[in-house]
Amino acid sequence: MDDLRSIGDERLLGLVRNLLSDSPKSRERACETICDWARSFGRREVRTLASLLASAAVLEQDAACLESELNALGELSTTGLFETADIAVLRRLPRASVRPGDVGQLHDLMEQYF
Repeated sequence: MDDLRSIGDERLLGLVRNLLSDSPKSRERACETICDWARSFGRREVRTLASLLASAAVLEQDAACLESELNALGELSTTGLFETADIAVLRRLPRASVRPGDVGQLHDLMEQYF
């Protein structure tokens, strides 16, 4: 049952803070944690994180962080708990900012949701 899965508000807030950090390392670690915990999140948590990750990816200046954000979105997509509207902003991601090795991940997300 979806509502039984949850990492709790305190952990969710910690992830959100790290995703919004000025430090690229903190943002990357948060994305790695999201990948590791993807199956532990409830629907509300997945939708919150997916929306935040999509917005962060559009604004991301660090190529390694962008890769991490796309990977985390890919992991969250396997849960089936977020919707196209949650990541709609991803359509504004400048393709030129995506490294050639990360284009596949972005293409998969776009094909799956748009």
